[in-house]
Amino acid sequence: MRKLTLLLAAMLAFTVFTFGQEDYTMYKVMYMEPDYENLKELGEAVTDHNKTFHNEAPNTGHIWIVNTGPRTGHWLYVMGPITYTEMDAVDLDEDHMEHWIGKVLPNVEGVSNGGMWRMDDELSYEGTIGFTGKEVLTFYKLKDFDGYRFKDMVKKIKKVYKEKEYPNFFQLYYSQFSQKDGYDVMIAGGFENWTFFDNKPNFKADYEEVHGEGSFQKLLEEYRDVVENEYDELIMYVPELSADPA
Repeated sequence: MRKLTLLLAAMLAFTVFTFGQEDYTMYKVMYMEPDYENLKELGEAVTDHNKTFHNEAPNTGHIWIVNTGPRTGHWLYVMGPITYTEMDAVDLDEDHMEHWIGKVLPNVEGVSNGGMWRMDDELSYEGTIGFTGKEVLTFYKLKDFDGYRFKDMVKKIKKVYKEKEYPNFFQLYYSQFSQKDGYDVMIAGGFENWTFFDNKPNFKADYEEVHGEGSFQKLLEEYRDVVENEYDELIMYVPELSADPA
């Protein structure tokens, strides 16, 4: 019975965090831990790999550097945006694989946390500042069957962003496949410069102005009930190592 319950939970989670066949934005990602003694060689190999094999949509290759958290110093390799159907058309020919195995991997200590992250357009907020190359990724592990409650929270937060016309965007992504000790949801938030962290808006006051007095405390209580754990990761884009601007 327990195995059946776990299987049902997994199926329901997959249903909650996936969509139909309409157009969507999805990225393939993985983390690479550099061999720091060969950092120059890794940079040259990755640049060559991206500009040779990942220089055309939909499978363009992008490199971000992790600046905070347990993966500080790792390189986040992001490919896309790409759909599952488009992935079938990607040609991983012999030259491609030989270059990856022979040139890139020898300069890497390890590869981890590979996955697919699919964006929810309805719950994402566009903002006005556009792409800055500086983002904070917040990963969330949700309690079983509470994905719909998390969505409701994000809807309320997006309403505040829209009504207060916040310039900074955020994008909500769902992990497409379950992973041991993995996270279900990720929100990517862009910021233009570091001063943002000194002068962030008073979100509590704005939230209560939009949703009513005492609503922010209710949001915190809902968050406590829905989210099992979360952590932040600040990343910065490296155009020199990437196929083209993100």
